[in-house]
Amino acid sequence: MAANDRTAHYMKVDSDKYIELQLKKGIYDDGLAGALGLSTTAPGDETQIIGYGLEDAIDNGAVPLRLRYKRTRNAQGYATVFCSPEKLKDVRQTALKKKYNGKEVTKVSVPRKLCYRY
Repeated sequence: MAANDRTAHYMKVDSDKYIELQLKKGIYDDGLAGALGLSTTAPGDETQIIGYGLEDAIDNGAVPLRLRYKRTRNAQGYATVFCSPEKLKDVRQTALKKKYNGKEVTKVSVPRKLCYRY
């Protein structure tokens, strides 16, 4: 597996609507992906994919969140991720103690600046 290999993830933005995102493999563990509203399994036939990529996710209500995680014993890392609008109300509690890039998430907050890099 190369460092930048990507796999399809599906973000639920409405009861039967999904956005397809190509995200790096292994960054999100299953618990964190579920807390953010992401899934690697393709949606069923009764649902529809209404967009592809971050722009479509933002247009359909995806919200950026800032994760703080432990890198080493004394150092911290930060990452900006996107959360499904359906999971937003309880993501601050459910994402804690999950793994981002193999490291434990210690804080979930709103980013100071809303600039998007991708």
